[in-house]
Amino acid sequence: MGASSGAGGAYVEGLYDVSSITGANIVIGAGGAAVVAGNSGNGGDGGDTTIVDLGISAGGGKGGNSTGNSAGGTPGAPSVGTIFSVVGQGGQGAVGALGGVGGASHSSYGGLPHVSTSGDDGFFPGGGGAGASYDSVARASGKGANGYVIIEELA
Repeated sequence: MGASSGAGGAYVEGLYDVSSITGANIVIGAGGAAVVAGNSGNGGDGGDTTIVDLGISAGGGKGGNSTGNSAGGTPGAPSVGTIFSVVGQGGQGAVGALGGVGGASHSSYGGLPHVSTSGDDGFFPGGGGAGASYDSVARASGKGANGYVIIEELA
């Protein structure tokens, strides 16, 4: 039996007034860890990408597991200035021996599973890794992709 895939991370976009801050504390979330071949454990959760000083957060997706589907990352953003925010796509459950397809993020897609090799990593930025497949041996899953931040100044 294959395993479910990792979920995609959230996305937040907006125009924010930064005139009151002198610097920005930014944290880039790491992609969730893969499950190594031969192991039946769960994949790691993706880390949150945040701009702390503005209260903006794009949550990382949940790691894949041996049963069920994993939840997509959730956004957190101030109501003033936020144009839109998107929840990451949940990871898909396995189909027989084939692992699930990784959950997509706003601007990328998740990793693809394979029958006789390890699952693909999630695509940058924020895609969930493919679930591990099983064909007489447990294959490795894909790892999740890291988050990212783009900052543009408008004058």
